[in-house]
Amino acid sequence: MSIKVLYIISSLRRSGPVNVLYSIVKDARTNNIEPVIVTLKPESKRSRLSAFTNLNIKIINVGRNNLTLKKILKVIDDENIEVVHSHGIIPDFINSLIHKKRKNMYCISTLHNFPFEDYKFAYGRIRGLVLAIVHYLIIRRLICVSCSDTIQKKFRKLHLSTISIPNGVDLPDYSMLMNAHKKYGNVFLYLGEINKRKNVQLLMEAFKILTQYELLIVGDGPELDALKKQNDCKNIKFLGRTENPASFFLESDYYISASLSEGLPMACLEAMSYGLPVILSDIGPHKEIMNEEVGVTFSSNNLEDLLKKIRKILSMNIDSREVYEYIQNKYDSTRVSREYAILYNDLIEN
Repeated sequence: MSIKVLYIISSLRRSGPVNVLYSIVKDARTNNIEPVIVTLKPESKRSRLSAFTNLNIKIINVGRNNLTLKKILKVIDDENIEVVHSHGIIPDFINSLIHKKRKNMYCISTLHNFPFEDYKFAYGRIRGLVLAIVHYLIIRRLICVSCSDTIQKKFRKLHLSTISIPNGVDLPDYSMLMNAHKKYGNVFLYLGEINKRKNVQLLMEAFKILTQYELLIVGDGPELDALKKQNDCKNIKFLGRTENPASFFLESDYYISASLSEGLPMACLEAMSYGLPVILSDIGPHKEIMNEEVGVTFSSNNLEDLLKKIRKILSMNIDSREVYEYIQNKYDSTRVSREYAILYNDLIEN
C-alpha cells in the first residue's frame, strides 16, 4: 500500500533544492510513495513546474499569508497525508507548526546547506547569524535529513542528529557522451549562482593568467554585473542563466568551482554525470564527492594552488567513462528516491 507524502517547498523555480525534490519524487510511485506538492509562491519563468506535472503529481499553490497553515492542514486531511517533508527555512517553519497541530504526523526536513556558513554569504554576517539560529531552532522539532555526510557532521557538532541521504542526479545516456569527450581540450565550465559564496572572482583571476584556456561562466546572481565590468579577457565568457545546462556540459572539457560553502553541489554532480573531470575547492562537500580518478582539489581561496591544480589536471589522463560510472555508482537519483522511501516506511512501521 502506498504512503502519501506531502512535500512543502517555496516554489519550483530551478535550484538545487528543487532538483533534489525532483530526484525524490521522480521514482516515487515505483517505491510505493504517492507524492503531493504544496508551493508557497507563484511560479516564475525559471520554474520546473512542467517537469513535475509531467510526472502526474498533484501540485497545489497555497500562497504565503496568514491562511497558509490552515490551507495546508486541509490538504493533509483531504489527501490523507501520512508524512510531511519540507525544503527550506519557511517550509520548515510551517512544518514545525504542523508538527504541533498534528502530533501523529511524521514531519521531515531535508537540510540542503549548513545555515551557519551559507546564510552569512546570502544575508550578511549579523542577519545571517540570526537567521541561522532561527532555522536551527525550527529544525530541532523535525526529523532531519542532511544532503551530504559533511553536512551531517557539521550538525552533529551542534548536537543535532540527522540522517544522511546524499544528493543524486539523473544520468544521461552514455552513448550520447561518447563523441563529446573523446579528447579533453581547453574549455573550463562554471555553472551556477554568481554570488560571494560561489567565489567566481577567483576563477576569473586564474584565467586572466591562463589566457590560452577558455572559461565559460553560466548563471546569474548578485555578483554578475560587477564581475562582468571587471572582465577584459576574451577567454572569459559570461553566458547568462540557462534552462539547458546539458548543452554546456557537452561543449566543455572540465568543470571548475571555487565555492566557499556547499551542501552537496548539484551542478558539479551533473557535470560529472556528463563525464567532465572536476577542479574543486577543498571544502568538505567537494572532498566528499572527490577521488583521484575524477579530478583534483585545490586549497580554498588560494590562487597559486588553483593555477597549479589546473595545470595538473591538464596533464592527467582521466577517462570520461570512469567519471560517469563513478557518479552512476554513488550519486544516481534512483538511489535518492529509494532511500527516502525506506525512511518513510521505517517511520510508519516503527
